[in-house]
Amino acid sequence: LYLGQKPLSILSRSSLYALIFALWVNLHGSAILGLPIVFIQCLLTFKDKSLKSFCPLVAALVACLLNVRGPGYFAYLWQYTSHEQIFGQGSEWSSFDFIYGIGSYAFIALLVLTIVAHAVKRQTLKQDWPWLALTLVFAIAAFISMRFISYFALLALFSLPPSSGTSSDRVSTKSWTLITLAASIIISALFISNKITELNASQMPVKTTDYLKQYPPEGAFSKQAGGFCYDNWGNYIAIKCKRKFFIDDKTDFYPVDFNVVYRACLEAEPGYEQFFKTSKFSYVLVPRACPLAQALRQKSDWRVAAEDNISVLFYPAK
Repeated sequence: LYLGQKPLSILSRSSLYALIFALWVNLHGSAILGLPIVFIQCLLTFKDKSLKSFCPLVAALVACLLNVRGPGYFAYLWQYTSHEQIFGQGSEWSSFDFIYGIGSYAFIALLVLTIVAHAVKRQTLKQDWPWLALTLVFAIAAFISMRFISYFALLALFSLPPSSGTSSDRVSTKSWTLITLAASIIISALFISNKITELNASQMPVKTTDYLKQYPPEGAFSKQAGGFCYDNWGNYIAIKCKRKFFIDDKTDFYPVDFNVVYRACLEAEPGYEQFFKTSKFSYVLVPRACPLAQALRQKSDWRVAAEDNISVLFYPAK
């Protein structure tokens, strides 16, 4: 979308956005987040009250409809974001937290620098205030749900006011390009040389899955039977331990009745015991604070195999 900032004719900009959004919407549902950006661009180029300035926005909207899933795709996006098993659940939807280290601090730093950069350019702020306003909206959304931090970061860089002054009092574009390239190479090298071997133990059941992998549950059916787990840990268990699991975080693809049963078990509601007997789970891995964990601690047919600060692993009692 940065290309749309360049001096282009209405036809060229409209064609560019039609192509961008046709690709974007077919790759990821976040394409709808690009529409406010195009709207502001059209608003800032609105001259002589000519509606032609909004042709790029119309082109982007039409392109969004040209997705392989059809118009129903947008209904799905709404159902996904408003799904009770998804919204507000899991680390990516959680509110802002410094527990993620450098990423959290980088977000705060970028937010401060963005505000300062716009404030310094007072002569352009009168014209470009919509960019700052939209960027702050994304920042607020990122505080509510960290999932939006990446979108805020892209928009913050995109919305920065252009540099002013002569070539003698600022670093040339070529120099900045070389500096950026060098920094990118260094950062990439650091990431490659420091591979992440394990996830954050304060967010994922690292210790309990270590135990599950090293000391798997015994029994004739244990290799075939899956375990009951917290939905956001399902894929982690499968990849790390090669064990079957009851549910993963793709809960929007599961039938409603299935999600209801999962939630009822997690909350240890009446009837969960019979469901457990029928399912013959070989293990249970859930958050320590959830009602199911508290209930199973009181049961003689389940024993605590391992636990850490956030999770507890149960095996059937012998």
